[in-house]
Amino acid sequence: MGDRIILVVAGTRPEAIKVAPVLRTLKTLGEEYRFVWSGQHSDFNMSRIFFRELDFGNPDTFLEVNHDNGSLFFASDLARRLQKLIDRTKPSVVYALGDTTTTLGVSLAANYSRAFFVHDEAGMRSFDNSMEEEINRKVADVIADLHLAPTKLAMTNLLWEGFQSSSMKLVGSTLVDSLMYALPVVRKHALDILTQHSLEKGRYSLVTVHRRENLRFPNLTRLVRILVEIARRHSETKLIFPVHPHTQKRLRDVGLWHNLTLQKNILLIQPLGYIDFLSLLDNALVTITDSGGVQEEAFLLGKGTLTLRKTTEWPETVIWKYNILTGLNLSAVQQAYEKLINRAFRAPSLDHNPLGDGMSGQRVARILVDIQSSPRRKPVRTRVNTVETWVRQLETNTAVIFDGVGNAKYALMDYDTRSMSKLLSGLAEATKRTSNINGAAIRALLEVDWKRLAM
Repeated sequence: MGDRIILVVAGTRPEAIKVAPVLRTLKTLGEEYRFVWSGQHSDFNMSRIFFRELDFGNPDTFLEVNHDNGSLFFASDLARRLQKLIDRTKPSVVYALGDTTTTLGVSLAANYSRAFFVHDEAGMRSFDNSMEEEINRKVADVIADLHLAPTKLAMTNLLWEGFQSSSMKLVGSTLVDSLMYALPVVRKHALDILTQHSLEKGRYSLVTVHRRENLRFPNLTRLVRILVEIARRHSETKLIFPVHPHTQKRLRDVGLWHNLTLQKNILLIQPLGYIDFLSLLDNALVTITDSGGVQEEAFLLGKGTLTLRKTTEWPETVIWKYNILTGLNLSAVQQAYEKLINRAFRAPSLDHNPLGDGMSGQRVARILVDIQSSPRRKPVRTRVNTVETWVRQLETNTAVIFDGVGNAKYALMDYDTRSMSKLLSGLAEATKRTSNINGAAIRALLEVDWKRLAM
């Protein structure tokens, strides 16, 4: 084996959603690949429904790494097992996506085996090092030979962290592809799922919570209080909350499960498959979440989102005013919720969408295929600098310029680029307070003309 094998590794249900378009395209192209499942989301049967609904088949290899002993043990055990698989199969390229512990383990295994490693969703930054995910994606980017960035802002982050422009490509987010792929079935299926849970379109809000920091005490107490207060203040609508088994266990362990069940308009249900979840999201009044992927999905479906975090790796959703970051501040949540339920949203056009156009899976797959026949050189890397892009631009009098099809280069600042950098200098603060700094100019900068972008 080897030479022409592409190794695709994932291990969580969000990763399954995002790698699906890549795997389907590789299959269509007739390329030899192996899909490896790490088992980070340990309930394989819960994950299997995602494989079926997105039509890309079961994994070729299931590593069954135990996640019960924590992230560090999981990453090291995965890296060890995966290194053996890489050494045995000798793939031409190893591909992983995102910011999970699986992604971290894959990057380490590829590095130890000296395999060519491609990291998708490269350059995503929340600038919050207290998040495990932030560390995972930074490490993966440092190790990666090729960086596939979903957005212009992600590319800009990479450039200012010292990565060569030749090591990165703008591809968009593959989640857009999966959502568009599923949407016809979602719209057909919507009435069934609404009827099943006695819901009316636009008369409920959808809740998803899974982040470790929100499940720890005292944050979990704050979270439950927030949900109960929203339910009390808006008794005419419902909150539907698909509860992950780990979240349910945490709520029961600290004695908070009962607080939610006492509120009649809070519906606690089992985790959902992809189609069912999107059906609920597509017909919800507002989404309350701490998930990066749900922020994307809600934006693409034209839904207002209240994010129970202080930072986001998808600032575009905030700049476009679909998403409000509140953390677990009850007053901020109440104000944001009122604002969102009283505003009309619509799905943004895909033509210049900052997150992608639904063709990212094809771009990624063709890049992976091209790598197999191209000379592979390790890019020159410098120490990662976490100072925000827009600050570095102003300090150094050097700007990052994008041409019409998303290619990036450095240039000395002129009047226009300095004005734009000053706008961007307020971006981090703008995502926290949703200010009215020149949003139209920033949106114009971050949009992509996907039709002109080479496949």
